Amino acid sequence: MERCPHRDHPVDADHQRGRCHRLRQSHLARAIKFGTNSINTNNYDGLRQVIDVSGDGATNRDLNGNTISFAAGATLTAAERDAALAAGIERINGLPILGEPDLLAFYQNNVQGGANSFTLAVNSFDDFAPAIERKLTAEITNTSTSVPEGGPGVAMTGLMLLGLARVHRKMVLRRKSC
Repeated sequence: MERCPHRDHPVDADHQRGRCHRLRQSHLARAIKFGTNSINTNNYDGLRQVIDVSGDGATNRDLNGNTISFAAGATLTAAERDAALAAGIERINGLPILGEPDLLAFYQNNVQGGANSFTLAVNSFDDFAPAIERKLTAEITNTSTSVPEGGPGVAMTGLMLLGLARVHRKMVLRRKSC
């Protein structure tokens, strides 16, 4: 069987229709742990310590990359969220890209945490970049009550996510040709 040039896996029917196959791995607990360690060990003294977590699935891998159940993923993610808050992270916001059943509730119950935290859901990858732009604009200009107020730390994280969303979009557009 032919192999995809972008990832080391067999070309499947989705590739033949011009859509790239996504690996269904979500490591939200690992992302929270990484964000906490990155914030607490860098040399920047920010005004706020905020982590924005985005993804299109609930945690389905443990910290070692092994497959776990939905319930185990929820427990692990909530534990990492609580550990992050105990370690000085002020707020963890959820930015889910909906499609998986119960994903919004998963983010609200297991990812979101801290005072003034929120979950901002979008319906597709195409909606992600515009939603992040609206979120950042509201936070930076303090003009909207539909997205909770943020600050410079949130803006920097959001700008990083916006950049990643744009890179992802370019990668998806390039892959459509495989």
